[in-house]
Amino acid sequence: MEVRRPNLSQYPGRYVALDLVTDEVLADAATMIEIIEIVRSRSLKDRALVYPFYEEVHLRRGRTVQRPVVLVSIGDPSLTFDALVDSGSEHVLADSTLAFAAGIDLSDPIDIAEIGVGGGIVEARFMPVTGYLHPPKAAELEPIAWDLDVGFIDGWRPL
Repeated sequence: MEVRRPNLSQYPGRYVALDLVTDEVLADAATMIEIIEIVRSRSLKDRALVYPFYEEVHLRRGRTVQRPVVLVSIGDPSLTFDALVDSGSEHVLADSTLAFAAGIDLSDPIDIAEIGVGGGIVEARFMPVTGYLHPPKAAELEPIAWDLDVGFIDGWRPL
């Protein structure tokens, strides 16, 4: 599997619209709202990859909830899993068993923090890893890689 690493070093702290076929930066902006407006105004929506929403039944109310999910990997690009897209999250978080499966040693984290998740508090051990965003199954593209810090949590559970 070939992994692509678009060079975004000239856009530090900016939001970019990236063509996932050519790795071309189509636009950049200072804020998320600004980049969304640029994408809309330039009719770039036809170049976007569409990821599925997963449906699940809300346990308490019995109604169907749609959740945005992407296929990702951490550390090992062949070990894929679905990840919930949470645009309001400050951190990338994962269960520590994923670190173990990917061969990531959590014995010397770069940071340990108590983080609020779903109304509770969890301890996350942060490690620098390579993250991979895989295209939707219908697209015939290789994954895109980037470096990030992931907070690993023991005993992950939905709250």
